[in-house]
Amino acid sequence: MLLQVGLGLAAFTAVVVPTAASSAQDTIGQLFDKADEIYTEKGYTGTGWERRGELAQGKEQLIQVTLSGAASYQLIGVCDTDCKNLDIQLLDANGKEVDKDVEDDDFPIVGALASGPYTARVTMTACEGSCAFGLKAFAK
Repeated sequence: MLLQVGLGLAAFTAVVVPTAASSAQDTIGQLFDKADEIYTEKGYTGTGWERRGELAQGKEQLIQVTLSGAASYQLIGVCDTDCKNLDIQLLDANGKEVDKDVEDDDFPIVGALASGPYTARVTMTACEGSCAFGLKAFAK
């Protein structure tokens, strides 16, 4: 992966232990909050861009993101407790792959070195039923 920050995200996903009353979107919000903490410690700031959605196993969604300003960017993905594997492929405005994270995990991270319009191809690789997911952008 192009710019992946070694953040111990496996540990961060273990920090968020949803209760029976927690919704999938609450879980996504908690994971975003934890990502904010970790990325702030690494010198990143949130860009204000985030998206949430829901996908069944084997399905994908194309999400447009415009990154602006002079910075390097990290786009992180998180998903709910029913999700076992979430992947992201980041494409530039010409459809050329910039970065991808297809590891066997549920916290993909992709990076870009320039501002501009991008498309994130989000794939729910392994999920029990339909799973909630979120994407959030950080800049440094």
